[in-house]
Amino acid sequence: MTPSAHGLSPSAPPHPLDVDRERLAADIEARVAEATAFAKNRRERAASSLPDAARVRHGEWDEMWPRKSDIAAVRVKGEIWTDAIQAALDTSGCVHIPARAKPYYIDAPIILGAGQTLTADPGAEFRLVPGSDTCMLRNRAVVGMDRESLAIPDVPYDEGILVEGGVWTTLLTTPEERNGNVWGHVSKANPVHGCYGAFVFNHVRGLVVRDVVVRQCNMHGLQLSDVHDFLVDGIAFDRQGRDGVHVHGASDWGVIRRVSGDTKDDFIALNAWDWSHTSPTQGPIHHILVEDSECVHAPAGDRPEGCCAIRLQPGNAPRRNGAKTLSCPVESIVFRRIANAKVVKMYDQPNLELGRDKDRSEPIGTMRELFFDSLCFDRPCVFEVADHVAGCDIARVRFSYDAEGSALVLVQPKSGTWKHDPADPSTWVEIYSPDEDFTVRDFSARLFTVRRGGRDVPVDATAFVQVADGRLNPDWPATTPRGGTGKVAFSWRGASSPSGRQAAPAMLRWTCRPKRSSST
Repeated sequence: MTPSAHGLSPSAPPHPLDVDRERLAADIEARVAEATAFAKNRRERAASSLPDAARVRHGEWDEMWPRKSDIAAVRVKGEIWTDAIQAALDTSGCVHIPARAKPYYIDAPIILGAGQTLTADPGAEFRLVPGSDTCMLRNRAVVGMDRESLAIPDVPYDEGILVEGGVWTTLLTTPEERNGNVWGHVSKANPVHGCYGAFVFNHVRGLVVRDVVVRQCNMHGLQLSDVHDFLVDGIAFDRQGRDGVHVHGASDWGVIRRVSGDTKDDFIALNAWDWSHTSPTQGPIHHILVEDSECVHAPAGDRPEGCCAIRLQPGNAPRRNGAKTLSCPVESIVFRRIANAKVVKMYDQPNLELGRDKDRSEPIGTMRELFFDSLCFDRPCVFEVADHVAGCDIARVRFSYDAEGSALVLVQPKSGTWKHDPADPSTWVEIYSPDEDFTVRDFSARLFTVRRGGRDVPVDATAFVQVADGRLNPDWPATTPRGGTGKVAFSWRGASSPSGRQAAPAMLRWTCRPKRSSST
């Protein structure tokens, strides 16, 4: 990758923020590359270790599949490969699953321990048997955290795990039909609290997941928590029913690269603080690089408000044992070469499912040293900022339509209404935290272009940033939301706002398509 491809002109001195961003990204890449170097020759080693066919079981079950006008049960006589794949892993430490015409059914998670490898041909399809209601892949040392102290158990980490290839589905055959696979637990008995994914990795150092298709899964695609020195590269989501790549707190030094496809909730989420009943861990998230990724919008009417979102969620988690609150910042993060996110969520959101006053960040959280570079939009997007921010740079934004006059960034308290009974306002609940004051400082927006007259036209980037205090809705409850009283303290980087129109950088002519990339 040449310097100009990262937005650094070879003929002019780079902007100090470009230097800071590229230095941070290079530091993350270098550490992750060193920590995941073990994966370079693993595929060749795994190729000779095949599942033990003698351990294949046979069964019959019904699968619900859509037809033109309804959903019908299809009787399946299938081969269950869980034990066959697990036996190869346990014996050899590695396994390769070749492509074939029929899917490989599993009825429990495949478990990888330290130093183990699972590879699959691109055409190898894995299906979770209806009613299994577990994840499909997990590591062995899933320990979560103590729910009272929020401490992570002092047990050895799983280190050096590689997963590569395959198409994985829990059979979410329609948005409502889950085929009995709802939660993605790590085990059928005594599951670890908060685990909710097709792939669940917790308490891991040195993790590589690459070139995987996650298709029609009801739970998060990849749920990562308490993971360190990790690479997620080449993940395609196909009609994914929840979040795509969801990273929980106590995680750091990671590269998330070449993610694409459609998800029905957050495409990529970095949630240092999260709702307690869906969080294996909470704690800081830092030093994460996300790059070369493209959101695909779901069909109109299919939960469009949640799809294609990027979320950064810091917070402060109260400890039930009375100890000091656990700080959960999100910091030292780079997003670059990202296409078609619909919304970037940077706000507090209490847990309505358990009760907003029973599970919330106290106080709201902080994000620091954030970089968004080389963003491309074929349709509107908005950054919704309603948490503390200390340093955020948004640079090289290309709109492929004439977006002048719109807002890319809204810095203001966020309000929304959840109507338990639409006819009874006494049952309505505020979704967000619109009464909280917050500070956004050292903010910068620069090098924006819009498409006009067949060319990219430079525009004033600062005009795309709107800042406002909260206000109560005088017509509540006749109209919603209620609004709030939160105040915003905002400052641009430097003494005043950046200059307006700048020449369009050459890098803005990139194609907005994820790159086909390499193995580690």
